[in-house]
Amino acid sequence: MSKPKILELEEKIADTGWIDLKWTSDFENYNNYSDVNPQYRRIGKEVYLRGVATPAEDIPGSATEITMFNLPEGVRPSKDVPKICQGTGKNTWLLMVNTDGKVTFSRYGISDSVTAKKRKLVDFRN
Repeated sequence: MSKPKILELEEKIADTGWIDLKWTSDFENYNNYSDVNPQYRRIGKEVYLRGVATPAEDIPGSATEITMFNLPEGVRPSKDVPKICQGTGKNTWLLMVNTDGKVTFSRYGISDSVTAKKRKLVDFRN
């Protein structure tokens, strides 16, 4: 038996609101602000992420992905999703949302990977 049309429509536009996640031990809230926790929000089939972090310790520049936080099942992408994000000053970094739910940090720098310093900004707000 198929779902009533109204239930299908509600599922397509359902909004979870912003849901808090937890940083891994490699990251923490920037400047200890409580309102910059990693969060996700699903509206229909679209998933949005936001947060502002700082490395808990210096992270040497590298293409190696370091997990920032994990997404629960039901909001994970069907293929890896990369996004270039703003770091401190002119530095940028790669945020990767992986199909297994890991959201990772890598490639911090301007043209070459450099050390991401403890207490420096790594932002992925929209």
